Amino acid sequence: MQIYVFLQKTIVMQFRPGDKVKFKDEQEQGIVVKTDENGWVIVKTTDGFERPVDPDDLMLTGMNDTATVFKETDIEELSPTVEEKTDEEDRLPVGENDPLIYLGIVQKEEKFAFYLINDSDYNLFFSFGELSGGKYARLIDKDFLEDNTKVLLAELLPEGEKNLFIQCLFFGEHRFIPRPACDRQIPFGISSIPRAREFRENPYFDEKAWLIPLMKEQQEKIVMTKGQKTKILKEKGDLPGRRMMLRPEIAGNEPIEEVDLHVETFIDDPSGMSNGEILEVQLSRFEIALEGAIKHKQKKIVFIHGLGQGKLKHEIRKRLDKKKIRYQDASFKEYGYGATLVILKK
Repeated sequence: MQIYVFLQKTIVMQFRPGDKVKFKDEQEQGIVVKTDENGWVIVKTTDGFERPVDPDDLMLTGMNDTATVFKETDIEELSPTVEEKTDEEDRLPVGENDPLIYLGIVQKEEKFAFYLINDSDYNLFFSFGELSGGKYARLIDKDFLEDNTKVLLAELLPEGEKNLFIQCLFFGEHRFIPRPACDRQIPFGISSIPRAREFRENPYFDEKAWLIPLMKEQQEKIVMTKGQKTKILKEKGDLPGRRMMLRPEIAGNEPIEEVDLHVETFIDDPSGMSNGEILEVQLSRFEIALEGAIKHKQKKIVFIHGLGQGKLKHEIRKRLDKKKIRYQDASFKEYGYGATLVILKK
């Protein structure tokens, strides 16, 4: 009796699980399994397959006792236990574990493929697009993404200079732990092409990919004192007394020390740092390397700063001007416009 009442409450339209039906326009018969949320009647036909059918295409031919109509396994599927009938209160809420949400970037020849990766039990509503002039947005994609899945957002060429944005709203089917929406911006263009060293082996793609964490929990905020910054640089081998990469091919018979100021080369995960913090750490690295080169009486040193917005390059040259140290653009063949050659001695 409990089973009958439960099924009667959950079935929509005139069909109930166990009803025997036949198709109006086909020589086919079957037994109603359930009615889905869209109003389709799921019918198990004589060949054992389940088919969604418009209720208007079915005729009711009779109803047998559930125990005689269905096999034992079918009864288990259609007759939830008391625990299943009342499990909404007992079910663990969605979001007990911190979600892992990434923007995944995979290089495909000249283009870069952008994916949204939802490694969590939340469902997502998301929007992905391009910011124009820092004020207006152009939507590229928006949709619903189920838990533990990923979706291709777009394949883009690095043309011009732009900022991409990704926004996500979290929810669960039943009970869930509410979380703030994520909202990230990612520079993408000619001067901010993802570098090869950012692409690594990962569990989400067969090929190497750059995974950008989107949740604040994933972006460990790095707040450092001057002493902590010096300690990090020491551990990375960037203080005087530890040689960095030498490139004799760009200096004739005399090798030149090369210092890469891209933050990813000496901070494992800079994604939680503000632009100001990143610049401060890069300038600390520059100052330490410069002081070491002077102390060891080096003649020249190359600082690789990249293009970006030009802020780091400007600050480096401003400090060199203040110290009255000569400099010039480094070899265009080797670095493009992304490096400065500092001349300490002739």
